[in-house]
Amino acid sequence: MKKIFSMLLMGMMLMGMTSCLDNNENNETNFTLSMYNRTVTMGSEDVSEFNVNNAAFKINYTNSTISVNAMATVGKDNTIQFKIDDMQLTADQGMQAYRFSCPAATTQGVEITNFRGIIDLQVGVLYMTYNVGADKTVHATAALPFLRCKTNIDPTDETKQDFSSEKTQYDFRINKSNMTATVTIVGFAKDADQKEASENIAVFEGLNVKFTRSGYKITAPMVKSTTTGVGNVSDATIKDVEFNIIDQGIRFNGKYETNTYEAETAGTMFNEKTV
Repeated sequence: MKKIFSMLLMGMMLMGMTSCLDNNENNETNFTLSMYNRTVTMGSEDVSEFNVNNAAFKINYTNSTISVNAMATVGKDNTIQFKIDDMQLTADQGMQAYRFSCPAATTQGVEITNFRGIIDLQVGVLYMTYNVGADKTVHATAALPFLRCKTNIDPTDETKQDFSSEKTQYDFRINKSNMTATVTIVGFAKDADQKEASENIAVFEGLNVKFTRSGYKITAPMVKSTTTGVGNVSDATIKDVEFNIIDQGIRFNGKYETNTYEAETAGTMFNEKTV
């Protein structure tokens, strides 16, 4: 299911990549991602900017390096672009993700410092962070997919047993123009008796979004599912919905209710050992 969900959510991207850096016949892979860039200003309680900007990447399998050509909007009418070539990819224990970094680079007269990134080649998720000038920090993710999740189900009927599922996966898409989010839940249980729901894909649109210093807060008093796009669950309603995307976009927790159960969930973008 992870392979299907990766293709479904990322749409993009790392299908030409592999989990090892030494078995690509062309010796390199090029891809472009739409990055969710959150810019936090030092001393401010608010996120100063949220924008979606493209970033281009090149992985060289021969040298185990990654090059990044990124854009970020870091203030009103202030979009910067910078390129950092040939950063070494360093595998974490278990070879499930790769880290890359650069201490400093200069673009358009602005200094980029403490550039760090991590990429999981197996499921196709990526996170980057860097400082711009003296007072701004950018946190960037390739959208907000969470493929490593656990959801606890507590039936409202006290005669039924609680259960949990580690087959649920969550994706959050932000629409800045109207400050709403679309939430996709793979493995959505239609009722408290459905313990095996891995084929169910519930899509919920129009949830409220608030940007925070550590991520995003997504809420709704009540929302119905839609079969827009990949959704195949047409008659579900969830209420008292609250999702908190934290740790600069790489973890989340949340809760919601249906007519037959209460759910609590949490997940991570990366394997816990890599973060």
